Amino acid sequence: SNLSLTDPKVLSHDFGAIRQNQTVQHIFRLQNNDAAALKIAKTVSSCRCTVAKGIEGVVVQPAMSLDVPVALNATGKLGQVDTSVSLVLEDKEAPKVLQLSATVVREHPDTLDFGDVRRGQKSAQFFSIDTFPGQPALEISRIKNTNEWLSATFEKNTQDSGSVEVAVSIGAEPPFGRFDIPLHIETNDTDAPRKVIHVKGYVLPILEFSEREIYFGELRLDTPETLVEVWSPYE
Repeated sequence: SNLSLTDPKVLSHDFGAIRQNQTVQHIFRLQNNDAAALKIAKTVSSCRCTVAKGIEGVVVQPAMSLDVPVALNATGKLGQVDTSVSLVLEDKEAPKVLQLSATVVREHPDTLDFGDVRRGQKSAQFFSIDTFPGQPALEISRIKNTNEWLSATFEKNTQDSGSVEVAVSIGAEPPFGRFDIPLHIETNDTDAPRKVIHVKGYVLPILEFSEREIYFGELRLDTPETLVEVWSPYE
């Protein structure tokens, strides 16, 4: 049955376990049980992660119903999340409160940051991908990587059967400068089979300079000298 727009009771929906960075939506169907039309003046969200779009200014006639889609964006969230949207009705003191709950699960890191890397010195880091609740025990079929100097291997975590450990290694000859390389990991996850992890870092140059650019302006015979310090981070 439809739920009343003017009933003071808080309406709630629990999504259960959802993935970090996932956006989920629930539709509340509300009915105007008043004798007069009701206008939704505005919506007020408890946080920027929750929105109800397209209903501000809508007029609901008596005995008619309205579908209110409310979305929850789990980007940057972790663990239990409780949030709400309040529908402020014109000429009504009490708003209609719609509450959303979810448990946000982090399956894997979004980024693997190597920081400063010295060329010629091999470096490795490790991370795990966990099985999402309700899915079969995670298995990786392959990791797609197009860079010859970067390698990624995986093996089942012997301490946790629902987790797979991934090792990422940087070879001896990476190009100088910053890098940001996506690893595309294909799994048996039925809802989200492809996982993407960005491998980032900075390969130090042979020489560093205290000044990258020097501007002298109009040059004259007595223009002062400028000293530039040069050093090597490999010493």
